Amino acid sequence: MPSEPATSEQTEMDEGIIRRCLSGETEAFEAIVEKYQSSLLALAIQLLRDREEARDAVQDSLVQVYMHLNRFIMGRNFRTWIHSITYKRCLDRIRKRKTFQKYLSSPRINTEDLFTHSTEGCGPGLEIWSSRLQKLNTKERLSLYLTISEGYSVKEIAEIISCTESTVRVHVHRAKNKLRSSMRGEKLCANSLSF
Repeated sequence: MPSEPATSEQTEMDEGIIRRCLSGETEAFEAIVEKYQSSLLALAIQLLRDREEARDAVQDSLVQVYMHLNRFIMGRNFRTWIHSITYKRCLDRIRKRKTFQKYLSSPRINTEDLFTHSTEGCGPGLEIWSSRLQKLNTKERLSLYLTISEGYSVKEIAEIISCTESTVRVHVHRAKNKLRSSMRGEKLCANSLSF
């Protein structure tokens, strides 16, 4: 189920929690963790394709958010800010992983299902769906995921992955076209292709 874009009421609630944290009430940060942890984990899994590494990345991100909470600009979208930090921590891990893999000269293969929460109940089509998603490049897969599964706007995705809105539209368009062309002639779970 996609999450809803941040409303002004949610923004005010987030800012209230941030103010409490900045005034020394460290326990208030637990509300941020509870509110965002699952969507941050879903984002990290999409990028890293490894549940344990994704958990570590989210933990790192939350520590980073806590340590730099004073840098958040009130009035901006906190949801987008916290997701962009997680995105950047995941990219750091991918870069480290690639460097390590080059050193070992052995590619990492992980068949962790992608979009698992949006393809539940699809049966045998899930493996085909997951393998096709893995063939998309990272930004295409992430843009499509954030659009379909998390309900982010193009503007929010652009902020998260540090690109223009038109670039996000191109990523989503290319991802959809690649998936459609790879599925011609095959029947996959109808509810999993809802774009």
